[in-house]
Amino acid sequence: MKLTPQNIQFIDNYLKNSEVIYYDIRMEMLDHVATAVEQKMEAENLDFYDAFKNYMVLNKRDLIKENEKTLKHNYKVIIPFLKFNLKLYSLLLYFSLIGLFYFIHNDFEAKTIAKFLVFSVFLGMGLFYFIQALTYYFKEKKRFYYLEKNSVILFVLYQPLLFLNNGYLTGNKNNINITVLIFLLLFFGLFLNFVRYHFIKQKQLFKSNLYEIQ
Repeated sequence: MKLTPQNIQFIDNYLKNSEVIYYDIRMEMLDHVATAVEQKMEAENLDFYDAFKNYMVLNKRDLIKENEKTLKHNYKVIIPFLKFNLKLYSLLLYFSLIGLFYFIHNDFEAKTIAKFLVFSVFLGMGLFYFIQALTYYFKEKKRFYYLEKNSVILFVLYQPLLFLNNGYLTGNKNNINITVLIFLLLFFGLFLNFVRYHFIKQKQLFKSNLYEIQ
């Protein structure tokens, strides 16, 4: 027995009201609950609401605990992004940036390149998160756990790079060490990969969602 879009929406609303606020986590739970309810309806010849009620009486506490466990263990959402950075296209991006630096480093001062990278990342991150905020408030109203947690990691990594770029950690404010510049290049690549990862992840999430969940 297949659930209707209205049944799916009912489950989604129930999970929202149970503080499963992140869309990506909620879709995983919704798929699990919907499958279990369908099986219960067929096995026990119940209508949707009775099957759902009986299932939740036994499993709601475990679902809430699973949500809390996921939120507590941030590494579970970080690892897929790290693996994404080891894929061929991601590695090609890093090597391309280093190769580009090799060809232009004689034409521009290291400090000029560093300023460009820092400004580009700052502007790019600001624009990216501004667009995400506009999308949330005026369109989708969806929060994504993978996006928020990996964003925090990027923000934390960005801070020491600012200190390195300004010479506070190296003790040299006039010249940029090549090692510092390489780190800035790699972080620039990391940010570009993060944007790619976000759009790929979004496409996968909405493609796997067979119902229109509001």
